[in-house]
Amino acid sequence: MLRFRSMADFNFIVIPELRQCLESDYRELRACLKAEAWKAVHVLSGSIVEAVLIDALGGAGMDHRKLESMEFGQLITHAKDKGILPDEAVDLSTVIRKYRNLIHPGRLKRLEKTTDSSGAIVAAEVVEIITKEVARRKQETYGYTAEQLLARLQSGESALPLVSHLLRDSPDPEVERLLTVVLPDAYMHALADSTSSAENNKHLAACYREVFDAASETVKTNVMKDVHRVYRKEGEPVVVIYEEAFLKGAHLMYLNERETTFIKAHLLPRISEQSLPRIVRALTGIGQFLNPSEATTLVAELWSIVQGAEDNTIARKANVRLLNEYDKMTLESRQAVKEALESVDAELHEKLTKRDVKINSRLPANVSKKS
Repeated sequence: MLRFRSMADFNFIVIPELRQCLESDYRELRACLKAEAWKAVHVLSGSIVEAVLIDALGGAGMDHRKLESMEFGQLITHAKDKGILPDEAVDLSTVIRKYRNLIHPGRLKRLEKTTDSSGAIVAAEVVEIITKEVARRKQETYGYTAEQLLARLQSGESALPLVSHLLRDSPDPEVERLLTVVLPDAYMHALADSTSSAENNKHLAACYREVFDAASETVKTNVMKDVHRVYRKEGEPVVVIYEEAFLKGAHLMYLNERETTFIKAHLLPRISEQSLPRIVRALTGIGQFLNPSEATTLVAELWSIVQGAEDNTIARKANVRLLNEYDKMTLESRQAVKEALESVDAELHEKLTKRDVKINSRLPANVSKKS
């Protein structure tokens, strides 16, 4: 059986439709090679290389419309001049230089070049060499694409500490696409895949959160706008997945009041002993965004869990979240919470009153007096 020395990887192609088309052509190329369909191998190899070079040269500033009308040899020459291809790849490309003639309707053109197994195998190898070289060049000049970042992150937990370094080598549009499309899609597919381990699923969710934290403020804002879109447009199962795997309450700072209110309206009613382990992260940092009524509801629900949870771990999580979010609330919200508790729960009222003393002690003197 014929085997490739390596496997071409098109994750450096930014345009999703083009990347999917090339991946499809490449699968067909491999099938033709195994079937000993030599002419088809030549044609597909040339077509793939031509598309890769047009994409690379376009990214280097050349006019796409002019590139698409160029002969294959001209593309190779420009790629060499731009430093996209080394001499080895340029020399090997001669084996597929006349691939278009193989499907030319004219008799003379078709007879101008014959195909055999050796030429087809070399043509397939040229695809591997050129895609590898273009990918290397793309990373040096453009940075990592979203797909390349995902591949790096999926290599294992050891990649997580490198997130901030990887993102420095990636343009913001790719980081944004990683968080709005590529990582969520990978996570959804993993959840639907019975062979995907729980550890892998957790790792993908952790990757999302690490990347978000390391992203620029502009990317964070755009990503949270997309999260709001998910809440408004997607079905409940998708919204719940986002809420439990990706959302963090503190991230509401990147949304306007209307958008924040919409997300809170979905999240706060879900608080219960059963759901808390899944949504505790989504509640983290939400205190500062709660109005007095919402703040009172949050404290009441969490305190109910503290008092009634059979699992001590859940009770502790609820208590920590209650106190931490209370600390972040506005003065107005904290006062509303204590007023609601004053005649209902003396124990919690006293605990929060002591909490206020600590909060005021951390504030500047002029702010503390107003409190």
